[in-house]
Amino acid sequence: MASRTTRIILAALALGAALAASACTTSARREGNPRIRSADAGCFTDAGFDYWYFEADVTDPNGYLDVVAVDVHIYDERAGGELVTQFGLNPTEDPAIWYAEVPDQQQGLDCFYNGFSVDFVAYDSLDLDDAVTIVPATY
Repeated sequence: MASRTTRIILAALALGAALAASACTTSARREGNPRIRSADAGCFTDAGFDYWYFEADVTDPNGYLDVVAVDVHIYDERAGGELVTQFGLNPTEDPAIWYAEVPDQQQGLDCFYNGFSVDFVAYDSLDLDDAVTIVPATY
């Protein structure tokens, strides 16, 4: 049987671990942040030419029109996470969907290279944000 001192120390450690776990799982997200519900990126062929597409579905508790920008940041993971390019997506007729297409071999992109990662970052009018990272679909 553990001594009283041992039980107190174990209880303190358990409480500290619970508080630390709580602090780790608490998001830096504040009330009203935009939310990226889904994001997708990859390559497709149209009329014999390869293109990249980038699409994000974004919502905001203050309404879709509160989302003012969605950017993509593309990194080369094989080069240690080096930034390759970044640009903004365009709003579409659906206020939740942001989209862009880029011809292959522009902006440093290559549909036959599978070492990229893409960060999607959504911003709202209060300068709050949300971000997700995906691996794009390449050939």
